[in-house]
Amino acid sequence: LAVELSSDITALREALYIVQQAPADAAACTRAQTVLQRRQSADLQYALFSASAVPPCTNTTTTPVRPVVSLLAPDLSIKRVGNDLEVILYLPDQASVAVARYDARVLGTFARPDGYGAPYRLTVDIDGAPIVVIDRIDPSVLARTESVSMPVGLGTLALTITVGNPPFGALEALITFLPLLMWASAAAIGFYVVDRLLIKPLKKLRIAVGTYEPGSSRRILADTPTVEIRELEAGFTAYADRLAEREHEVEAALAKQMRLTREVHHRVKNNLQVISSLISLRSRDVTSPDAGSAYAAIQRRVDALAIVHRNHYAELEANIGIEAKALLSELVANFRVNAKATEGDVHISLAVSPVSLHQDVATPLAFLFTELAEMAFLSNRALPITVSLIQTAVPAFARFEVASLALPTSTPGQASFRIIEGLARQLRATLDHDVDRGAYSLEVAVLTAA
Repeated sequence: LAVELSSDITALREALYIVQQAPADAAACTRAQTVLQRRQSADLQYALFSASAVPPCTNTTTTPVRPVVSLLAPDLSIKRVGNDLEVILYLPDQASVAVARYDARVLGTFARPDGYGAPYRLTVDIDGAPIVVIDRIDPSVLARTESVSMPVGLGTLALTITVGNPPFGALEALITFLPLLMWASAAAIGFYVVDRLLIKPLKKLRIAVGTYEPGSSRRILADTPTVEIRELEAGFTAYADRLAEREHEVEAALAKQMRLTREVHHRVKNNLQVISSLISLRSRDVTSPDAGSAYAAIQRRVDALAIVHRNHYAELEANIGIEAKALLSELVANFRVNAKATEGDVHISLAVSPVSLHQDVATPLAFLFTELAEMAFLSNRALPITVSLIQTAVPAFARFEVASLALPTSTPGQASFRIIEGLARQLRATLDHDVDRGAYSLEVAVLTAA
């Protein structure tokens, strides 16, 4: 490329001297063209200017423009015009100027390497502005290239060749993917370590904790290599053993408390039975019927309370509440026996659902039965009494009812009715009165029998 351009520049300078000596002579232009044809490259477009703006000698079809030459500019200037290379040459007196232009195809014929068949790209660079003269590079995205540049020796002109590199080799692939391989290896090793030393021991510990029997001396995770997990296991085992000891202590204290409570109820029941026996013995010595009836009424109330305590003793044994049927059956039987011994037979029928009662409900309910049954019995001994405790649609409640046509209507201020109303308030229930049937009833809380 340097040889071709230098040869053309020498021919232009020689032709420019010929034109400068006789700018108006047509023969001078003919001699100049003869010199250029002998030494110039093919397809070179040029124009030779003398002092005038119209070139006396040119081979371009268009009218060229005489360039403006600066006094400080060198006598040779090479620049890029579009995709062409333009060479401006003038003589020392700056009166004559020669302009030559090379397109990319002509430059490619100058610089093309002979015998090189691999893909390449050739560019002519002028002040950093490249002119692509040959481009045989594969435009694939994955194609890799490598460039080499060298100055031509004419101004800032340089020639750059770009060739394609071979595809990735094994070493390059290893270097490229080595960080990914290291990351994957680290992740795999980390997962193995965490799974082996943490996750699996924790799963085994969770299963062992779920099936652990307090007080067991066996090791839960004797085969795990993780010290922290083994320490956690030891801590759990020690805590479970301490908890088992506390549970044993609590169970022992609770059993002792149950024994004391049963003893208290047993003694209260015995004391009430002693009081009932004393009242019975005392009633045998009286001769007045009214006094005998009073003693009998007191004895029935004391017996009712004793029956509640006896059934509550059974509640403490079974921990299911006082069985309502057993309680009311015993109350009815005791009422019959007591009434027959002092005042004659009494007819009482009983219907009870299979429910249980808490002591706080059983005690006022026993007194309520005793009061209502005694009111009916004293009012008319011949009329029967019906007692029922039937579970309602709501399983937690049952309706208690004492019915007899002998039951009188409530009278304000009467002592018996004040007692009945007080017992209803203690049960937190509303006492209903059916005048036609002579029935008093209310709803009480119950426990469903097991």
